Amino acid sequence: MTTSDIVGIVIAVIIIAVIAGTALRIMTTRRELRQRYGAEYDRAIAEHGGRAAAEAELRHRERRHEKLELHELSPEVRGHYRTAWIDLQGQFIEDPKAAVHTADQLVSQIVADRGYPVVDFGDRVAHLSVEHASVLSQYREAHDISVRNDAGTASTEELRQALVHYRELIADLLGDQTLGSNHTEDGTTVFQGSDEPLPELSPELSPPPAASSSEMAALSPEPSSTVDATRVRTPSRPDDTTV
Repeated sequence: MTTSDIVGIVIAVIIIAVIAGTALRIMTTRRELRQRYGAEYDRAIAEHGGRAAAEAELRHRERRHEKLELHELSPEVRGHYRTAWIDLQGQFIEDPKAAVHTADQLVSQIVADRGYPVVDFGDRVAHLSVEHASVLSQYREAHDISVRNDAGTASTEELRQALVHYRELIADLLGDQTLGSNHTEDGTTVFQGSDEPLPELSPELSPPPAASSSEMAALSPEPSSTVDATRVRTPSRPDDTTV
């Protein structure tokens, strides 16, 4: 074997080692990103048109995140926000629209107090994704419902679901998983999870009860000799109030 052959073999081994090392590094980085971002990783791939572009975006988020001066909230501040959330849950029973609007504002306040920059929703989600990726889908859906709520197009069921999502997000931001309770301090159930019935709303928000048979009979005109009683129409039940 000549010297040139040996040199060729060494160069080939080095090239293979470099390729293998690069592939291993890419696989390791990819695994770490997927573990860290979860569903956000797949969303980034769909939004950026490929795995490489998505991973570049996520790494860019991490570099931006490293420059932020974030800090943990003090026990007093966390207690303040916990109390605000409990009050907000109680508000939902009386005024679901106002409660969801307030919940969206409460999230913005907590994020700002943690040291995140005051930016638009898209950038806020990008910043939060580095440490709170597990609740981003809930945040997006809740915020979308909040926007439609402000426009007057969100249903009561959607408002309740938005509050469930906001609760999960705020619990994650505060590091307080006990925030997920559906009960006030006196044990009153505030609202249920997504697979349970809606809470009982206040009388002003509830639909009017159906008239009884005796009331309906009293409203119906007496049959006469010239009118067929079976063809007399009774008033229909008023439309349910839309919340």
